Amino acid sequence: MEKDNKKDFSNYLADSSTLISFALAFIALIVPTFRGDDFFKRLISFDIDGLMIYQSIFVILSSTCAFVIFYTINRLLSVSKVRSKLKKYGYYTLTLLAISSMSFCLREVYAPSNSMSSLFLNEDGRIIYSKIQTEAGVEFEVISCNGSGSQVTCEIQLRNISDEDVEIYGLKNSIAYNENNIKSSIERVTLENNKLSNSTFLMTKLSTSNVKLFFSFDTAAISKSIKKLTLPLNYTANDRKVIFRNVDIQR
Repeated sequence: MEKDNKKDFSNYLADSSTLISFALAFIALIVPTFRGDDFFKRLISFDIDGLMIYQSIFVILSSTCAFVIFYTINRLLSVSKVRSKLKKYGYYTLTLLAISSMSFCLREVYAPSNSMSSLFLNEDGRIIYSKIQTEAGVEFEVISCNGSGSQVTCEIQLRNISDEDVEIYGLKNSIAYNENNIKSSIERVTLENNKLSNSTFLMTKLSTSNVKLFFSFDTAAISKSIKKLTLPLNYTANDRKVIFRNVDIQR
């Protein structure tokens, strides 16, 4: 009787740990994907675009894969039942499939502009791609793009989320396209409201920097949005490319 009680208690702890692990994994998926006041404002006003639905689907699929992983590992470690080799290998196979599927789903969640979303979504002005991109330990966030006449200024916050210093090069090579597919090369760059005189600047580990990119569109029509903003950068000894799409221009 006492032995059975111990088994029941151990099974209860195992099941509880599975549910707690799943809950933590779900929170870890939700917070980075849909963080910020902008998401909640759009949700309250039912301003839901195709990309948000697309990401939500893959968040659910990723969460399902995470639950399958935790559940199968729990079953494999459970001592309450004796399982055949065939059943064990079945659990191993299911776990590997769930890990592979979760990896694919996470790619679709965290890198929407570089994922398969273009195969399912029309790239028009209604789709607002993520304003936060992460590339090799540096997080880029478009704070705003403001326009005055043919001039457009985009403020971007860079966050070094790695544990190493990073030297950023290439912001002066940034390119923007407006909704009419008119290209504009950058005129100047400021770092913390000071003109960036050198082509490079250093970001110490776990630091934040604010830059402003100044563009001028050679057109009589007033630009309403940035259809594509490309930052061709070089850091950590590799070429990087950060791309933002469909950023509204505030006037």
